Amino acid sequence: MAVLSDPGRSEAVLVGVHDCVNLEKLPAVARNLVGLREALTDPAVWALPDEACTVLSRPGSAGQVLDTVRERARKARDTLLIYYAGHGLTDPHTDELSLALPDSDREREYTSLRYEYLRRAVLDPRAGVRRTVVILDVVGLAVPWRAGLVVCASSGGGVCEGGQVVADVPGRLVGVEAGDVYGEDLPGGGGQ
Repeated sequence: MAVLSDPGRSEAVLVGVHDCVNLEKLPAVARNLVGLREALTDPAVWALPDEACTVLSRPGSAGQVLDTVRERARKARDTLLIYYAGHGLTDPHTDELSLALPDSDREREYTSLRYEYLRRAVLDPRAGVRRTVVILDVVGLAVPWRAGLVVCASSGGGVCEGGQVVADVPGRLVGVEAGDVYGEDLPGGGGQ
């Protein structure tokens, strides 16, 4: 029998980067943040307390995102939900996934948030969370997110243990659950 998450012991961090200096603007991302926050705090949906749903729209730095995630991971006792919407970037040398920030540039990979750092923030040893869900609503990846998944899947459990990662890559649903990588082409998608 599935046990539902306790919203009173859960936390959410919603990160959206809709207006980048060097990348295509994504106006829908700002609306998505508002709509998702409303849904998560709606008593008919999840009833997450307002103070447990942190929204970072156009965060100023990777540190701001990572510090917030680490703080919320330490506070949550049931479920930690991380949502990122924006550009996904692939390091041209390592194929590692990075998440764009407002000043990110494809040719300067150090200007983005490496997904590995986000994973480490979620895995903070002082975090007492039972379940973690990471949702990446990313656009602009030059290659499927396979490389980012391998980091998670090969990390000895990591985020995947008791949680899952889902990436919305155009035309393809890709995810990791309990360490298993899966993917499927979506109808009309053009996935790899």
